Amino acid sequence: MARPISALVIGAGEFGRHYADILSRLNSRRLPHVPQIGRLIVTRTLFESAGRLAESLRQNAGCCVKELVAAEASGIDQVRDILKTYHPGLIAITAKDKNLGDTIHAIYAGEAINYGVVLCEKPFCNADGDGSSLQYFHTLKPYKNSGRFGLELPLAVIAGAMMQIRDLRYLLLNASRFEFLWQTRDRGDNNVIDDLVLHPWSLIPPQFKANQIDVFDGGSQADIRVNLQHSHSRQRVPCCIRLRTGGNSRGMVIDDMVIGITNQGSLTKLVQVNSSLNDTVLSQNTPIKGNVLLQVNNPLEQHIVAALRRKPIVDLSRAYESQLFLEQVRGYRP
Repeated sequence: MARPISALVIGAGEFGRHYADILSRLNSRRLPHVPQIGRLIVTRTLFESAGRLAESLRQNAGCCVKELVAAEASGIDQVRDILKTYHPGLIAITAKDKNLGDTIHAIYAGEAINYGVVLCEKPFCNADGDGSSLQYFHTLKPYKNSGRFGLELPLAVIAGAMMQIRDLRYLLLNASRFEFLWQTRDRGDNNVIDDLVLHPWSLIPPQFKANQIDVFDGGSQADIRVNLQHSHSRQRVPCCIRLRTGGNSRGMVIDDMVIGITNQGSLTKLVQVNSSLNDTVLSQNTPIKGNVLLQVNNPLEQHIVAALRRKPIVDLSRAYESQLFLEQVRGYRP
C-alpha cells in the first residue's frame, strides 16, 4: 500500500475551505488509485484564521485525517517554507493577493509543481490583453505530460458528463450556435469577466476555436460575441456570452434547446425548458422545471480525485487554452 501523502490548501478562505473540507473526509471513501491523506495543511494570511479552520475541521465527525496543521501564508517566501517543510503530494491553490489578484495562482503553481500535484482554482492568472500572462506556462511546460497540473473549472466536469451522453454529445459537436447567460450575486470589486467568463467557455467543446471576439465590458455586466470555428469541419458557429451581476442564474442555448443549470445540494443539474433563456430558466424565485438531462455530483470533489489520480479533468494544455481565451477577451490577438 502506498504511503499516505500530505495535502496543502493554500488560501483556505471562503471558497478554499471547501477544498479543505473535502480533503479532510476523503480517506473514508477509499477510492481506487487515490492515496490516503495522512496530513492536511491549511493556510490563511493570518495564522489565527488558519487555526480556527483547522480546529473546525478536526471537530467535524466526518474528518478522517490523522494530522491537521494550520499555517500562515501571506507571500511566496512563506509558501516556499511550507513546501520545503511538508513536501506535500497535493497542493490546492485557492489564494488571492490584494495586489497581484489571481496572478498569485500562477506564481504559487510554479513553485508547488516541483513538490507534487497542483490543482489550481480558476482563473490561472489575471489577463491584461497583451498576452503577458501566458509566460507563466513556460515554468510548467516540462510537466505537460506528467498529470501534475490541473485547473479547477466546475463546468468542465459538466461538459465531460454531457459528452458521455450520445444525444448531448451530438448536439454539442454539431451545434450551429451557442448562447450563454451567467449571473453572480457578487457585487464586489471584481470584474464580471474575470469572475464568470471561464464557466460558459468550459462548456464549449475544445473542437471549437475562437477566431474573432467582440466585447462590451461594463464592469458589472459584459456581452461577448465570439465567432467560433470547428477545427475539423471548419464550420463557423456564432456564440454569445452574456455576464451579469445581481442574480444567481445560469443557462445556455444550443441551437434551439434551452437549458437551465441549477444546484441542489451537491448536485448540479441540467434542465431542458420550453421557454426563453430570459424567462423560466432565469427565474430566481422558483425552481427550474423541465426535463432533467443530466445531474452531476460535487464537481469540486471530482476535480480533487482526478488530480490525485494524476488524470486532471482540465490538464495543462486545456488550462493554457483557458488563459489564451481570457487574454483574447481582453483584446490580445496572437
